[in-house]
Amino acid sequence: MQASINVVPQGTVLNMLGDAGQRVSAMILNVPPDHPLSKPLANFAARMTDYVGVTNVANGQYQVGARNDALRAAVANVGVGKAFVDLASAGQKERRSVAAATATALEVAPATAATAPGRARTVAHWDGADMATKQTMINELPVDGLAALIEAGVDREPGLSPRDAERLRERYMVEQHIARTGLQADHMLAADHTDPLRTGPNVEAARNAARAAVRTLKDRSETISTVSETMRNIVSMIALAGDVHEPQAYKLLTTGAIA
Repeated sequence: MQASINVVPQGTVLNMLGDAGQRVSAMILNVPPDHPLSKPLANFAARMTDYVGVTNVANGQYQVGARNDALRAAVANVGVGKAFVDLASAGQKERRSVAAATATALEVAPATAATAPGRARTVAHWDGADMATKQTMINELPVDGLAALIEAGVDREPGLSPRDAERLRERYMVEQHIARTGLQADHMLAADHTDPLRTGPNVEAARNAARAAVRTLKDRSETISTVSETMRNIVSMIALAGDVHEPQAYKLLTTGAIA
């Protein structure tokens, strides 16, 4: 059994090689200091770094059975289990927060007598369109048209590619963010020597700000996915180190026991 650690700009990379050549790797992500998972991730990386050291010491000191016993006990003794539980708790909270924010960003106000006919026409046009026309609609429709498509659930249509579906959702979130927050009022055109009387909203600046907000939300979602994958890999690593099945390793990490 051999374990190694390598700190790279993206995070802390852990590797474990079993007696029969089994290999498990995991990377504990670095995130900005103000990220909700910053402290739990840093603590988890520190505890897993300790665990790597214990693994290599135990490998040199014990026979296989005793070594596995020691590495199971080390999950609690060096604080890996507690750090895992703390990260899971913070990660679940962040996942709920991201899900709520995404749901709000994709929320469509109920149709009114004024907007219902337009929405119906947009959906009918979509239903009769070929894929090239649908892609043009995704890229060019104003917020009301995008709302009609999101409300109709066309982003979940089997024939729509994941890329086009994501593009539709992102464009709606951007345009809806501008409309909902009145973002244009915060980004006004400035008069200058070319037009001393220039006034009105700077639409592109407002759109760029909305894109940044949506990008932040997407980044948060991707971070959650990465952390979830890391934690699954750590379960596999603990299972290898302790010579137990993965459900037992998960129970060891979360409860301190395998039985």
